[in-house]
Parts: sequence; structure tokens; C-alpha cells
Amino acid sequence: MSKKTSASMNLNGDAEAAYAVLIDPGYVQEKNEKTGGSDVNVTVDGDVVKVTRNLPAPPIAQKISGPTIASDETTTWGPADADGNRTGTLVVDLGGKVKMNGTLTLAANGDTSSLTIDMDIKASVPFIGGKIEGDAIKQFERAVAAEEPIANAWLAK
Repeated sequence: MSKKTSASMNLNGDAEAAYAVLIDPGYVQEKNEKTGGSDVNVTVDGDVVKVTRNLPAPPIAQKISGPTIASDETTTWGPADADGNRTGTLVVDLGGKVKMNGTLTLAANGDTSSLTIDMDIKASVPFIGGKIEGDAIKQFERAVAAEEPIANAWLAK
């Protein structure tokens, strides 16, 4: 069984400007560091953004993982439609124990845009997997909320 969650952010830039920020290696580096990542490594190849980093492990997982969990994340964006809207995928592997698969929707709204991330989270840890999934949802939602002002600061540059 897995758990689903969704989070959105409002971006103070049109979809084209927002997309340019979302794939900017400097922005990706900064948002990952400011949302709790350490040893962050970012590579961008066209519409594909890859990030490796260490994240703080939730208390329940620390007995298995230690104080941090290695995270491998890949975001793959599709082309913009005529209105500037884009969709993409987000795949996150947390230490081989938690898999997060999601869809991204960058929606144009004139001079502003929004990014919605729908995630399916599955922990493959006997007995405590459901609790770890719940903790992963909370961490994901906190990270998206923390990312919104960082993205808007980049859009204001």
C-alpha cells in the first residue's frame, strides 16, 4: 500500500519564467540546501534535473538509516503547450527504502503561474512503513511550502 499527497505553490512569474527558474541549477541547489538537504549535487540536461543529496531522517527511520537518508531525485519536464503549460514527472528514491513517484503540473495564469505536485509515496520497511510514509508526506509538504518563497525570490531577480 502507498500514500498519496499533493502540494502546490503560487509563482509570481509567467509559466515561461517559472520554468526557467525551476530548471536553473543555481535555484535547484539553493532550494535543496534551504529545505534541509546537505551534500547537494545538481545536474541539468535540457528538461531533466537530477539531484542527489542527504536529507534528515525522521526519528522513526533513524534506527535503520542513521541521522540522514541519501536521496536521488529526477525531474523530467515535457514540452510547453501553446499556453505555456507543462507537465512532468518527479521520481525520488530515499535510501532504497522509500520511493516517491509524482506528476508535476506547471499551469500558466497570465503573469503568474502555479506548480502542483501530486505524489505517491511507498515505504518498503516492514511494520513501520506506514508511519514512515506519513512522515515522508509531512516532510514533502513542508519542503514545498518552504520552496515557494525561494522560487518567488528567484523570479523577482
